[in-house]
Amino acid sequence: MEKLMELIHAKENFFSWKEQAYSMRDRCIADLEKREPSTDKQKTNEELTQFIDSQFDWIAFKPKVIALYRKYYSSEEVAEIERFLETPTGQKFFKEQPTIQRIHEGLALDLWQKTLYEVRKRLQGSSSPHP
Repeated sequence: MEKLMELIHAKENFFSWKEQAYSMRDRCIADLEKREPSTDKQKTNEELTQFIDSQFDWIAFKPKVIALYRKYYSSEEVAEIERFLETPTGQKFFKEQPTIQRIHEGLALDLWQKTLYEVRKRLQGSSSPHP
């Protein structure tokens, strides 16, 4: 499972989310300062940083990710996935899949909306839909 964690960049992704939490902290502190100029920015920053660090603990989070994969994949399947992800094609698939999935969902949503529009249009035009 360690190899899979490495191949899917689990730790790097985790720390990327932590960096996003720091960015959110910074925006929240800036908003707070606008509303309450007397805010001790340094103290608030330190407190929130400590809180974020306590929440984003890779050592505590990693077993949850491993358990998730074990819930859906057998050891043999994980080994197959690892072999695939070790290939250039596997790494490309892993890298591009989120983008492809978003586009795929957008295409499906567009189809759904067009179909719904046409169904409504046909129903409004007569008491029963045309073939």
